[in-house]
Amino acid sequence: MRRSEIQFKNGSILRKEMLEELYGYPRAALESYYASFGDGILYGLSWKEEAVGRHFICPGALKFRGEIYFQREPLWVEGYFQDHKDQRLETDRKYRLFFLPGMEGEESGRKVARLELTLIQSDRLQEAMEKGYYYSYVSVDGEKGLMPVEDRNGLYGLYAGTGRYGYRLPLLELEKLTPILEKKTDKHCLDYEILGYLYSGDPAPTELIALYVHEYLAQEGRAGEADAGRPRALLEEFRKAAKGLESRQVRVVEMEREREDVRVDAVEEIAGQGVL
Repeated sequence: MRRSEIQFKNGSILRKEMLEELYGYPRAALESYYASFGDGILYGLSWKEEAVGRHFICPGALKFRGEIYFQREPLWVEGYFQDHKDQRLETDRKYRLFFLPGMEGEESGRKVARLELTLIQSDRLQEAMEKGYYYSYVSVDGEKGLMPVEDRNGLYGLYAGTGRYGYRLPLLELEKLTPILEKKTDKHCLDYEILGYLYSGDPAPTELIALYVHEYLAQEGRAGEADAGRPRALLEEFRKAAKGLESRQVRVVEMEREREDVRVDAVEEIAGQGVL
């Protein structure tokens, strides 16, 4: 990695083209860095409760259809919809939160594309899935405000990823499994790898999760690969695997015990037949 410095000599004249190049350099560098990533959260944009009825989406960046969008300030979600005339939260209702393409804005004299947080109900779900990014599924409680709930039909909050799958599982869902992995007395080597990612606040690569599930299936004597093409199915498989995958050393000891039990049973059976 190299660091470039720009120096101006005394008396030099800055042309408009030079200023435009300086303005666009940080974005160009970021786009180059994330060029191999699929769509999804690049960093940040986590859901945070600061007080009862006050939930925020933290600053971060989202890649959507090849473009990178930034949220530079925390977004108070309940307050955001209170200010929207066209979108109102109704108590005891459930909504899916999408980032959808909105009206173009202007920043430093340039047109800027925007994504707007939007409330989506079931009748508009298919259209929203085709046009936007599925951020969260929430229920409205009069006192508690918006509370995330699980969507059994789809997985929201996917992170951008590289490689074969182009996505990573939501950090919020993976962090729920941290206590399960921590409490295992005989951890598999993959447990340590995944915990390392979670401790750093970064979702583990999908390839690593798929390998983890594959190891569990092999341990249980079940042929097949993890269904990494469907994020919801992969998360469910990983939840089961996180509870059941054992270290190879523990597995070898168990297999040796099983073989010893079989040998003892065979000796007892032969002895009972009067062969010995």
